[in-house]
Amino acid sequence: MVALAFIKPHYEVGEKVLLMKNQVKYMMEIKKLEVPLMDWIDEKEAKIALSAELYREGKVTLNQAAEIADLTVWDVLYEFGKRKISYTNITVEDLHKEIESI
Repeated sequence: MVALAFIKPHYEVGEKVLLMKNQVKYMMEIKKLEVPLMDWIDEKEAKIALSAELYREGKVTLNQAAEIADLTVWDVLYEFGKRKISYTNITVEDLHKEIESI
């Protein structure tokens, strides 16, 4: 399994971290990601863009996206709205099923 983890003050590069998703445990190693940025793209914008794309692809949760972007959940929702990214991540089919079950 390949995963992307971001270094927070409580993690060290090379540290093993136990994560749980859908009641399945995963052992991951913290990696450092260095990305060269053009002069007109600042680090904050790059973090927001990365978190937005990972969220859009369903690779991270909303809370994880906020953590990646170094924003609150409310602020990341605002940023997603500016980028026209749905924060519900629900398909049309799932929405129809939800409506029918009411």
